[in-house]
Amino acid sequence: MLLGACAREEAPPLPADPVLAHVGEQTITEGDFNEVLQRLGNDHQALTLEQWRQQFQLLVDRELMMREARRRSLHEDETVLNAVQAWERNRLVSTLIELEMGDGMSWTEQELSAFYEEMGAGSEIRLQRIDVDNREKALGFLEQLRDGTDFTQLAAANSMRPMATDWLNPLMVDARYSPLFLLEKGTVELIEAEDRYLLVKVADKREVSLDERRELVERTLRRQRQQEANINFLALVAERHSVQIDTAALTQVIGGGGTSELRLLKSNLGEWTLGQYQDSIKRLQQADSAPATTANELGFRITRAYVADQLLAEEARSKGLYEELTEDRKRVLQQKILESMWESDIYSQVEIDESDLRAFYEQNKARYASIAGNAQTLSVQVGRDLREAKAAPIFDEFIANLRQQSADQVRIDEDNFREFVARQRQSASPIDM
Repeated sequence: MLLGACAREEAPPLPADPVLAHVGEQTITEGDFNEVLQRLGNDHQALTLEQWRQQFQLLVDRELMMREARRRSLHEDETVLNAVQAWERNRLVSTLIELEMGDGMSWTEQELSAFYEEMGAGSEIRLQRIDVDNREKALGFLEQLRDGTDFTQLAAANSMRPMATDWLNPLMVDARYSPLFLLEKGTVELIEAEDRYLLVKVADKREVSLDERRELVERTLRRQRQQEANINFLALVAERHSVQIDTAALTQVIGGGGTSELRLLKSNLGEWTLGQYQDSIKRLQQADSAPATTANELGFRITRAYVADQLLAEEARSKGLYEELTEDRKRVLQQKILESMWESDIYSQVEIDESDLRAFYEQNKARYASIAGNAQTLSVQVGRDLREAKAAPIFDEFIANLRQQSADQVRIDEDNFREFVARQRQSASPIDM
């Protein structure tokens, strides 16, 4: 054992980052593999050699996909680049808000308790629900229920399926459901949502303490503080750069007039026109669903776009933030490139209809108990999960074809790979001398 230890000490040192594989002209190093292993977070030292190969194959597959993406020039795709820029803006805003007003993002126990009381987060309910597609029919059912007809029997008599939720908290649902928390147990109400009519019955009620819902209350308060910080940051930066809105121009735009050269504002960087604002909306993807109807509303939208499109970069450069984003930006670019390829080659083949959604929900109902009272959130999440489930076999086939087509481009350095695995195992079970 001592001789063996001496032999290891006298061996030539390893390269700084040994290459484990070549994929075309690209290399995969120990550092690359270690980074993936850290993200996976499992007990890798206990794996068999074949299991190590399976883990390493994930990295090879990613490089094969990136190679295919480069062949398609996806790194120059406008949608991909816009997505990366959106990530960068969000990251810069978060960092700048933390630097400028980080103190406002914290709270005391007293403030948390007051927020819990103010939001009524101590009251929880369970609901029974029937979805009705016709308002007149829904009102008729509501009248029957208020006259004493049993909720479940009414649903069965009309070939409808009643749904039940798990315990709901006011912080889990949108504002349309807030009045339900004030009702007595057994009360039935009609809620109109997204061209649907929901008959809901308060099946049960209970009280919960702040400690029981601390995580939910803190998450909600943090989100509220973040929204407030966004508004305050917007005002701070606009003031710092002397942004002045031209109210006469706003009135002209609201009335449907104004050319692309119309000046909307000026700042210490210069003037900004209607044409520049319209171009920025496209780049930022900030188009609002409805046109502004007042000068104040339009002025806020223009200021928001100007800060994001022009002033944010100035603030970031002045604080040297771009240098810190270099490596993360590379990783995000890779991810957006892969997402673009998955969308065109995999998700585009996935078809989902209402019956698929309903069946998937029924099979996995327990998974969605916490959001069952929020119809919009529930619909989005179930649709997303079903899409992923249907895409999985298509993705497997896509990867298999890519491996076959690129087999001659992949070369594993077996000696380096085995040595890497051996060192990982040895580090997990060192021998003390």
